[in-house]
Formats: sequence, structure tokens, C-alpha cells
Amino acid sequence: MPKVKKLTEILANKIAAGEVVERPASAIKELCENSIDAKSSRIIVEIENGGKNLIRVSDDGIGMSVEDAKLAVERYATSKIYNEEDLFCIKTLGFRGEALPSIASVSKFTLITREKDKPFGFKISIEGGVIKDACEIGAPIGTTIEAKDLFFNIPARQKFLKTTDTETGHITDTITSFALGYYDKSFLLIHNKKEAKNFPSATTQIERVKDILKIANSEDLYQIKADAPDAFVTGWTASPDYYKTGSKGIYIFVNGRFIKDRKINYAIFQGYKGRLMKGNFPIAVIFIKVPFQQVDVNVHPAKQEVKFLREKQVMSAISEAVNSALKAGEKILISKYQNINTDQAPTIAPSFEKKTEQKYQNARRPFVYSANDYAAEDIDYVNRQNELSEPPAYYGKTAQKNIMPDTEKHPDIKVIGQFLKTYIICEKDNEIILIDQHAAHERILFEKLKNKEKTSATASQRLLIPEVLETGFAEAEAIKSLMPDMLKIGLEIEPFGKNTFAVKAIPAFLSEKQTAPIILDVAEQLIEKGGGKQIENVLDSTLILIACHGAIRANKELSETEMKAIIFELFKCEIPLKCPHGRPTLIKMTQKEIEKLFKRIN
Repeated sequence: MPKVKKLTEILANKIAAGEVVERPASAIKELCENSIDAKSSRIIVEIENGGKNLIRVSDDGIGMSVEDAKLAVERYATSKIYNEEDLFCIKTLGFRGEALPSIASVSKFTLITREKDKPFGFKISIEGGVIKDACEIGAPIGTTIEAKDLFFNIPARQKFLKTTDTETGHITDTITSFALGYYDKSFLLIHNKKEAKNFPSATTQIERVKDILKIANSEDLYQIKADAPDAFVTGWTASPDYYKTGSKGIYIFVNGRFIKDRKINYAIFQGYKGRLMKGNFPIAVIFIKVPFQQVDVNVHPAKQEVKFLREKQVMSAISEAVNSALKAGEKILISKYQNINTDQAPTIAPSFEKKTEQKYQNARRPFVYSANDYAAEDIDYVNRQNELSEPPAYYGKTAQKNIMPDTEKHPDIKVIGQFLKTYIICEKDNEIILIDQHAAHERILFEKLKNKEKTSATASQRLLIPEVLETGFAEAEAIKSLMPDMLKIGLEIEPFGKNTFAVKAIPAFLSEKQTAPIILDVAEQLIEKGGGKQIENVLDSTLILIACHGAIRANKELSETEMKAIIFELFKCEIPLKCPHGRPTLIKMTQKEIEKLFKRIN
């Protein structure tokens, strides 16, 4: 007797159901995709007990003939593909011919459908994969599919279903994603005979996006549009001031198909680079259109992932589109704070790297820093953020007459003073603006360092006595690989014996700092991330760390001249509203908001 046996049709369908129908939301996703393919304008989803007791999806689409309805519940029967070429050029949402037979094999299933030009409809009932009844019936135009008692014949699967609230939440998310992707269709979700979600058809995409993302102010939604050779990217992304602690606020559609893809999420993150704090996730709705033959939608059983033929180019197009949208939005916001063209304005503050001769002659003490001491001796920014320290020389009295901005060219902003020696208070029209002096200066320094890295500029200050750094073998190899890039930003490092290095020059504004802890931190990051392709991210982290150490501290008293210099330089930055860590550099309150707090107005 042979050990290899052919599975029965019912058992094969049950196995397929395990891949296609993970939970009630999975079944609803498949049924809604079929409804959309059927050119429906209205889709109603009814559920009971989170979909565990009842799922019913009704649409007003083109319906099916009797013959098509009978075939639709058979495995591998589909109207979407006919040959091998079609399989690699999918233009519809459903195409495998597995959804209906899979759902029917694990539920008490009923399909009712009617075509527009037919006087009656057709009904077919299936229980656990076995046809129980098939007959003509009076029905509205379109299709209604009902699945009761999901997994009633597979107790092992049924027990893995979550609570009613959890399953309902997944279903709500599924309907919401369809509503975002197809704004011209109406979606209604009814749970236990009560309306749970209602999305009437919208006239524009932005109308639906604002409704679902709950961002009432259009100024906080930035439109994405990029026509790259390998991808047409559109959509909206929210201001970085709006964020979530997970990826649920990211909606991605590829050729109309809602998907979840970590690589695309990462590309979106790259577009947000420097604008979000660690652990925060952006809110965005991204529509990606690529030639059908250049995307494979058949790489995941539930069709939730795709694979691009030109993946690198598509990801680059997404990142650039998001970054461009954010820049455009930020430019509009910044234009409210100044009416000066900073590209044509004279340079107000001297170079951030210049130091007075007195500072240059004030050599630091000889210092040998060992990797073994790193845990014991914290770098001063970690534990002494609020400690008073010497401000950079260009803020000194000798330079004040050179850094005073032309107030005639800054009529919009008036500096009022400082709060807690940490925040610069400004007034503009009917707004109060608070600027975090450390975050603002950090952004200024970071972008100047970034520009030096790109242009290979080498402005730095040589040390009279080099700073010696001892490391382990792995750290030494990492530092060697980073030395050429470090030199571009003014940090000159040379080998000084086995696993030992000498720091001979540093960015000028770090003259009061020990650079060894920074270099060790960077080396450890490179080791942890594996080097190679991660080196660019590590270098960015290096620039952020150096900028953070060089920036003026909180609790540092500034003169009006110094405050104006910071404001002027901040508004010249590419991303002025966020520090490199993603913290805001400024916040504002309008006169209306203040008067509401004082109950002057309602």
C-alpha cells in the first residue's frame, strides 16, 4: 500500500484556508477585494461576535451568472487570469481562485448573486466544503456572501481566534484600509446589528484621508507626488508633529492593493530622516503605481506583500517623494516666520568652525582614553546637559558687532527674551514662538557638518597635543574604516601603534570637549550594525553626536544678539523645525489659543 496519498478536495481546501483565512478579517479582505473587482460602488460588511459567528459582505457589483457562481466555489476557478502571461501581469485584486472555496470549507457558507440583466438571482449553500443546496432566488443586483461559524469544523483553528474586541479591531482596520484606497466607494461596517464604521463615498481623495487620519488642518498634510521612471508615487504624509508608536498609521497601496511591507516602511522612514524621534512612526498614505509586469503580487499566501523587479529604484523614488513633500510643507511653515530670502542674504554669523587665537592657544591637557574606561567615564553631555559651559567663540563679545542680524530684513520676528535660560521667546504677528536653543543650535551644526561631508571640506582645528585613544581589535578596525569620512568633517585620526589612535585635529567648536568617547561610540555603532551598507547611517549618527556635543547647552544665558544669530541661522537650515534627533526646535501658540486659555473667548 503506497504511503503517498492524494488529498481529498475538502482537506486540500481546509489546508488552503489555513493560509488564506487566518482570521475573520482575512476572509473579509478577500471578499471585499472581489467586490471591488466586481465594480461595486457600495460595500456593506455585517459581522457578529467579531466575525466569529457571522460574516456577511454585500455589494452592488456586476454579479455572476448561474454558471459562474457554480464554478466560483470550486478551487482554482477564477475569472482574473487565463494563461501564464496573465500570472505575471496581475491587474486585479483577487486572482488565485482560492478565497471562496477556502472560506466555504471552514464555515457554513451561502452565496447569493444576480446579474443586472437577469430577472432572478442564484443561491448556493455549502457547509464545511459540501454543497447542500443550489437554486434560483429573488435577489438584488450584485453579490452577497455569508459565512457563519468560522472554523466550526476545525476546533484547533477556532481556539486561536482572539477576543471579540480584538477580532473586531482587525476587521475595522481592514475596512478602513479599503476606504482609504477607494475613496469613491462607500463602506459600511455593522457589528452585532449596530453601525460600527461608515465611510460614505467621497468626492476627493484628500477628503477621505483627512476623515480617516483625523487631521483636520490641511496645512498638516503634505501632498506627495513623484513621477519617477520606475514608479509613480502619490499620497499624503502628515507633519512630523503627528506620529504613532507603531506602524499602524502607515497605509501603502501598490497598484490599488493594500499591502504591508517593511522595506517600503523603511523607505518612508528615510524620507522622514531627522524629523522623528526614535521609537516614533510616521503617518502616511502612499499610492505606488508601477507597470503590472514589474511587480509580483504572488509572493504571500494572503497577498499582503509584493516584490518589485526594480526594488532599489522604487524605494529611492518613495524616499525622495516623501522627503520632497515634507520639505515643501516645512518651507510653507517657515515662510510665516520670515520674509527674507536666506539664500541671497549676507552671512550674518561667522563660520561655526572659527575660533579666536586665544581659544586656539588654550591647549587641552594631555589625555589617554581607553575603551575599558568607557562605561566608567560618561561623556559630559549625558550627565551634564544643564551644566554651564563656555559658549562657542562666535558668541563672544568680540564678535557681537559682526553677528547682529539686519533687523530691517527681519520685520516678522521680535525677540522678547529667554525662559529658564533654555528657550528663546519670540513674538510674530499674533503668535508667541518658543525656540529650544540647544535643539536649534544642534540642527544648525548638524547641517553644516553634513554639508562639509558632502563637499569634502576640511575646516578644523589642529591640536597642540594629540588626544590618544586605545581600543580593542574590533573597535580599531571600525575606526580605520571611518577615518576618511571623519577627515571630511574636520576630525583627523591617525594610527598610533597597535589598536591605538591619535586624534590630531577636531571640528573647531569641539575644542572644549573630549572627542575620544564620541569616536568610541561611533565605532561601537558600526560594529553593532555590521558595517558595509550601514556605514552611511552610522556616519549620520556620528554627525548628530558631534553636533549634540558642540551645541550650546540648556541653562545657558544668551544675549539678545546671540539669540538673534541662532534664529537667523536656524531659518537657513534645510529642516529647521526639527533637531537631528527629531525633537521640535520650536513651538508656537496663537493669540486665539492664548485667549481661550484665559477664557477671553470660547
